[in-house]
Amino acid sequence: MLSRDELLQAIQPYATVSEFDIQSLRFKEAREYGFVIAKGSGYIIDTIVISSGLESSHMVREGDPIGFGEVLTRKQSFFTFTSTRDVEILQIDADFIRERVAKAGLLAREMIRYNLSRIFDRKRPRPNAVFEDQLLAAYGDRVGEIEVNAGETIYEQSAFATHFYFIEQGQVGLFSDNGNEVGVLKPTECFGEASLITNTQRSLKAVANTDCVLRTLDAKFFKDQIAGEHPLVQLSLLQLSKHLMFENHSKLFVEGDSISW
Repeated sequence: MLSRDELLQAIQPYATVSEFDIQSLRFKEAREYGFVIAKGSGYIIDTIVISSGLESSHMVREGDPIGFGEVLTRKQSFFTFTSTRDVEILQIDADFIRERVAKAGLLAREMIRYNLSRIFDRKRPRPNAVFEDQLLAAYGDRVGEIEVNAGETIYEQSAFATHFYFIEQGQVGLFSDNGNEVGVLKPTECFGEASLITNTQRSLKAVANTDCVLRTLDAKFFKDQIAGEHPLVQLSLLQLSKHLMFENHSKLFVEGDSISW
């Protein structure tokens, strides 16, 4: 996957300086574009306010994408934005982003679809029912299989990412370092992609809640597949991954806990 600076350079042919300021990016009229911060920095702010009066927030910097998930679903943003200093934003036409994502390869397309369903609460009994067959058909012997016993740790919070995982059988719990359970994943769901896409250490601990059979792709192969995608597809993946990480951070923030990111 390209770095934020490389992605910022790569999108120049498709982008123009935005007519919006960062504070207006949550509103409906801004959904005609995806945005990338070209200069300066700001904060994404969740509406959660704890008893101390603090709000959950995360800084966005040069090269960070904003609003790609909203473009792909045609929905309004969950978050508000504010600037810490002068910010220049680039905008890319929403139809062009959707067109590029529609042409994405299997892995990127499925990661985008799956993450959108998690963010925008499109619940289905088996969210990736055919994904395993597609993985095997597309990547053959590059897809591994491991068995994990109930109670066994799959990876630790803050560990370096080595694999992407797809659950064939069993349930996997995602936990903070303090032991708070953030979510439970079931068969046909996948996990471990966010650290690979954002090039960061694991934000949560993954534990087998039951005996599990997992399909895997190693980190280098996964990253190589994503690196071959159009820059706007990579930005879509980056923004959706960061969105999910921020949602997890916001949930734990209320309890005085946090994720690693």
